[in-house]
Amino acid sequence: ATSNDVVGYGVFQNLDKVESVLLPNSATTIEEQAFLNCSSLQSITIPANATAVEQSDGCTSLNTINVSAANTRFKSIDGVLFNAEATKILWFPLAKQGDYTLPPTVTEIGEYAFRNCHITSFTMPPNITEIGMGAFYGSSVESVILSDNLATIPQATFQNCSSLRQVVIGSAANLIGNYAFDGCPLTDIYISAT
Repeated sequence: ATSNDVVGYGVFQNLDKVESVLLPNSATTIEEQAFLNCSSLQSITIPANATAVEQSDGCTSLNTINVSAANTRFKSIDGVLFNAEATKILWFPLAKQGDYTLPPTVTEIGEYAFRNCHITSFTMPPNITEIGMGAFYGSSVESVILSDNLATIPQATFQNCSSLRQVVIGSAANLIGNYAFDGCPLTDIYISAT
């Protein structure tokens, strides 16, 4: 079910031949999993009036998330979706690979922002103070250096990261949530926190 100006949960689910989507400017909400398993989808354009955007999983060809120039809530940097101020990363496209460094303006990583992504190495800028639940769930990351200003590693942050072997935990850490490293074949954990 959906309603006017809402791209509802699973509304384009399993359309595995769709390569690009241009939504009407009137669309205000893109719900979680609206494009679930659209495996050929390469680009999405967030429309001008969109105020809420959630990720869709299984978009294995997605390389670019564009944002209408008229949109005041969101911003695209190199095809990655951020809030307008570029202080929070919201959705990292699954087709991007290799190493990735966040822009220096980012202070927060949204829930499931890197879920199932294919980056292999990730260095967190020092100004990151918050990570959402499951931020790297199921990703291909092999090594992670966490920010020295990050106090909480929330639930399921790196759960099922089947290649993650090395983690560096910063000096401000005081809580590691349930299942944070569940399913990770860790060999080395370095901890600066007291």
